[in-house]
Amino acid sequence: MSQKFLKTLIISLIFGILVISLAACGVATAPAAEQPTAEEPAAEAPAAEAPAADEPAAERQAYYEVNALTNLPYFIDHQVGLYFAGEALDVDTTHVGPVEYDMTAMVNTMEQTVATDPQGINIVGFDPALKPSIDAAVAQGVPVVTLDAEVYGSDRMTFLGTGNYNAGRVGGALLADLIGGEGKVVLITKVGQSNLEERIQGYKDEFAENWPDVEMIQIIDDQSDSAKAADGLKAVLQREPDLAGVGCVEAAGGVGAATAAKELGLEGELKIVSMDRDDGTLQFIQDGTIQASVAQQSALMTFIGTMLMEGLQNNPVPIVTDNETAGVLPMPESVDTGVVVIDADNAEFFYHSEDPYDFSGIEITGPEEGETYVEVLAVINLPYFIDHRLGLEFAGEELGVETKFVGPVDFDMTAMVNTLEQVIAEEPAGILVVGFDPALKPSINKAAEAGIPIVTLDAEVYGSDRLTFLGTGNYNAGRVGGELLCDKIGGSGEVAILTKVGQSNLEERIQGYQDYMAEECPDVEIVQIIDDNSDSAKAAEGLKAVLQRNPELKGVGCVEAAGGVGAATAAKELGIEGEFVIISMDRDDGTLKFIEDGTIQASVAQKTALMSYLGTKLMYYLNHAPVPIVPDNEAANIVPMPESVDTGVIIIDQSNAGFFYH
Repeated sequence: MSQKFLKTLIISLIFGILVISLAACGVATAPAAEQPTAEEPAAEAPAAEAPAADEPAAERQAYYEVNALTNLPYFIDHQVGLYFAGEALDVDTTHVGPVEYDMTAMVNTMEQTVATDPQGINIVGFDPALKPSIDAAVAQGVPVVTLDAEVYGSDRMTFLGTGNYNAGRVGGALLADLIGGEGKVVLITKVGQSNLEERIQGYKDEFAENWPDVEMIQIIDDQSDSAKAADGLKAVLQREPDLAGVGCVEAAGGVGAATAAKELGLEGELKIVSMDRDDGTLQFIQDGTIQASVAQQSALMTFIGTMLMEGLQNNPVPIVTDNETAGVLPMPESVDTGVVVIDADNAEFFYHSEDPYDFSGIEITGPEEGETYVEVLAVINLPYFIDHRLGLEFAGEELGVETKFVGPVDFDMTAMVNTLEQVIAEEPAGILVVGFDPALKPSINKAAEAGIPIVTLDAEVYGSDRLTFLGTGNYNAGRVGGELLCDKIGGSGEVAILTKVGQSNLEERIQGYQDYMAEECPDVEIVQIIDDNSDSAKAAEGLKAVLQRNPELKGVGCVEAAGGVGAATAAKELGIEGEFVIISMDRDDGTLKFIEDGTIQASVAQKTALMSYLGTKLMYYLNHAPVPIVPDNEAANIVPMPESVDTGVIIIDQSNAGFFYH
């Protein structure tokens, strides 16, 4: 990732936050040593300072958030999630950092915090300058997660933030619906800012795929300045008086568009969808000038980040029999904390309360007698699902709740649906469903309508009312495989890819391979994609045929396990094992044996146990300690759950293959 890209990302976040700070009331951060109280409102609390390195360790475990601009209203929500995590997890939490955008001061704060040897650190990834401190903390054994903005290339464990592309799709669907599915629209953004470009792409794809009669005629560059946004929109309206709507991917655009609409007497007539929840945007929503805004669930970032690190420190889920020796970190790759839609019906609930850190109105409870979480799936005896069951039961033991693992032994969707219906009738505390088939959607929706928390695992049921999807980020898995293959063949040469053509998760992995090669390894040519139909014999035959036509072929990337076993079989039969590079997928016994004898060089494996483990924990805390995204989640129609969790991948090679057998 280039320095230019990173600087753009950082500047963008700063400008977006500054707009919010101008529109909203100024609220200071909580004190470093204690949480603000009702008698000492957050608005008057002093700025936090870094802990002294020689302070005695607290009796309870200590988790920190380090950032800059600590007094900005945007970070109230960060602190709410952090301090609420302290209450729910019974740990000490502290928010520290400079009140200005001073990276030297933030780095110093980070280093001082690391010196206290805390149990974990959440850090807002403003700048690449933070990377050495993050890496030093992890090397010291202090877990670190990044929030809001990523520090690329650092040793952070997990990134937690808003999925910007999805936020754009949500905004696009809102705008298209508001204008009746047809008409001209413009988008307002700060051009060139990476997170905003992702949102713009989300808008574009949503229109192209689902609203073909919506015509996007222009993108207005407001440079995160509401006055420029207003002027830019006025100029477009002079040329296009029949403009139907405006989509804004940051708060300044929304405020500027609303200002222009008011000045031109178009409020209510020109439909506007904004971004975020600053006071100016909320006021325009309440008076009908802005119809909706797509807001981030910032409090979830620090809450889940702290929850993840607390679990890692006290009860790490066993991905394999010995995580440490196998080099396995039982943490997800990333968490998309999702968005909420603000409109006239709920805007009043998004203002910050006088004391946002007062949680006295939220009852934090323990597990109830007989409280049960159930995972429903098919092919229940398949070895792959051993890890699902392990994660589910491990979460149950940690939380003090019961768990059930149910479903048919065959791939029988009728039987699986019937099982899910029976589970719903039992009214469990939460349901996890492996999303094998769209046929599961009505039952998932039925559970949600009945008020039963429900999450999908491993495969998504698109369009369902599930709360969260937890699974492997397939595109990233493909990029990891591509990097391995490129490195093993020396950065140049012809390769092939083995897959089951047409399967969506595998297509995403292939795209990851292709993009990695195009961007990072241009001297590698993918000469063919071989369809093995998830059959190792067909994979072997297909690879042999390609090798006859392309005798210079140096390696193959396999995006599912059958391809890896088939490729290894072909390599052995042709006597080229060890010379021909094979990168496989997953951790079945056949793949592991081929890795150990050197026929397969590496495999990209999924952290399957994390799916059911984290799914259960997220639903548990939803039931017993719901994170206050706003002062009254229920009134605002908010369910405080993330949109998705990428549970990440592990690289298996000869050094650790022996630990991956069940």
